[in-house]
Amino acid sequence: MIFPKELVDEIISASGEFLKKVGEFSTGFSLKKLYDVIIFVVMEVEKLAITIGNMSSEEKCELAVDLILKIVKIPVVPEFILKPLLKWLISYVVSEINKLIGKKWLNNHALIVAQEV
Repeated sequence: MIFPKELVDEIISASGEFLKKVGEFSTGFSLKKLYDVIIFVVMEVEKLAITIGNMSSEEKCELAVDLILKIVKIPVVPEFILKPLLKWLISYVVSEINKLIGKKWLNNHALIVAQEV
């Protein structure tokens, strides 16, 4: 699926302010920072999916991976390793949140962000 460039750019531009809140990855990698970024990106992709209509879970996950790779510079790990790892991690986080509060969690952002990894 081809995503409207302006909507994708909006997500990326919103990430700059968000990364200030979770701390730049250049100051050190942490699972908490990665979790926060994954939650942010997944929430933004869900909003985008509502805006543009039908998106499969696979398409949403692929978009989330691409956005994370554009937002976060994770040093040392090559992209061919990082992409499948992020895809698995996103699927795992979404699955666990679905178990915790159900599939309609877009309105429960504060609860999700408050959870620890």
